[in-house]
Amino acid sequence: MFISNKIKEYFEENKDKSKDEIINGLVAMGYKESTAKAYYGNRNAVKYSTNRRKIAFDFFEANPNVLEDIDNKKYADKLDIPIATYATYKCMFKVEIQKGNQEKIKFQREKETQETKEPPLYGEKYYKGRLRQKFNIDDSKL
Repeated sequence: MFISNKIKEYFEENKDKSKDEIINGLVAMGYKESTAKAYYGNRNAVKYSTNRRKIAFDFFEANPNVLEDIDNKKYADKLDIPIATYATYKCMFKVEIQKGNQEKIKFQREKETQETKEPPLYGEKYYKGRLRQKFNIDDSKL
């Protein structure tokens, strides 16, 4: 959920107040009560979601053996994130590693094909590695 900077500042200024006071203040600002409750419920999730992901990814880079370990609870407690979130981040990190490796392999293959590819002869026109052919329609029987 997107929370504007105005609301984030309001939460920072009133972090010592109770939940009801904060919600009543948001209603006074012009928000519906249900919207104010939703913003209050998501105030920490928006604030820490990117930081937690970055922290988890840094942890995975520093400890690559963790990706093979089955016990998610132990490391989720160390990182202070829910177990399901830890498992999701672990899968996302594995996917990013595979994407990075595939891009490197693809780049190497392209480089090799460029080196071994013969330049086309003068006057010949190639399209996707084969000689172009003119498309003729026989309209004499129409």
